[in-house]
Amino acid sequence: AIEIQAQLGQNVELEEWTKSWTRLHETLHMDADLNEALAADVARRLARYIEVLEPILAEERAAIAR
Repeated sequence: AIEIQAQLGQNVELEEWTKSWTRLHETLHMDADLNEALAADVARRLARYIEVLEPILAEERAAIAR
């Protein structure tokens, strides 16, 4: 959890709901209307989440398959 926050930032919150389910989320405070610039920022942020989390998911899948 700390490693994920280190890579994604302090605004990321991890909530362990059960042993096999954790919720990861980030609240965005919006001071402006939705627009293309905001959409691009959110898309970049989502891509970063995928970059950080995909290797973890792959590792977990491999562990289950063993």
